[in-house]
Amino acid sequence: MWKIEESEVTLENGIAISSALRERLKSARSEEHRKGILSVHQLMKVADVLESDLYYDSDGCPNLKFNKYISISHSKYFSAIVLSEFQIGVDIEFCREKIIRIAPRFLHNKEHFALGKIEELTYVWTAKEAIYKAFRTSGINFSKQIYIDKPFDEGKVREGKVVYNDQHKLFELSSIKFDSHFVTIAYEKN
Repeated sequence: MWKIEESEVTLENGIAISSALRERLKSARSEEHRKGILSVHQLMKVADVLESDLYYDSDGCPNLKFNKYISISHSKYFSAIVLSEFQIGVDIEFCREKIIRIAPRFLHNKEHFALGKIEELTYVWTAKEAIYKAFRTSGINFSKQIYIDKPFDEGKVREGKVVYNDQHKLFELSSIKFDSHFVTIAYEKN
């Protein structure tokens, strides 16, 4: 994880800015988004992942050219990457009131424990985003096809389930809360 406190110029230090990365930065919708992209590249540098090792598929999912999986997330203040031998997803979100307004779009009818609670809704959102990234199938309906079993409980692994076509997959969820953020990592349960 990276706490984003630097300027764009400082975040560019030590990163080879390819033409593809320069184009991504140009198309970013804000300075905050550009800083998120740059901090992810700083994390990749720390993890010895070259920009040339990374590519995005037609759905926009990051992939590596070698035998590992990568997942990437960034928010206003933090970024995170995870590398793994198996499919994995990570999501990080800042807790904010807006989530109450958009909850009907992603909340499953069995997730009543989160109704009207900013922190629980943020946890559910990060869990579903992380599962979506690990499942790697576009077209998932968050409110109907992904279900989180229990409320957030610090230090406890939770489960989420995806029901998609004839597939039923369980995912383990590891989450932490800090500085008004939730970070959740999802990986398929064996």
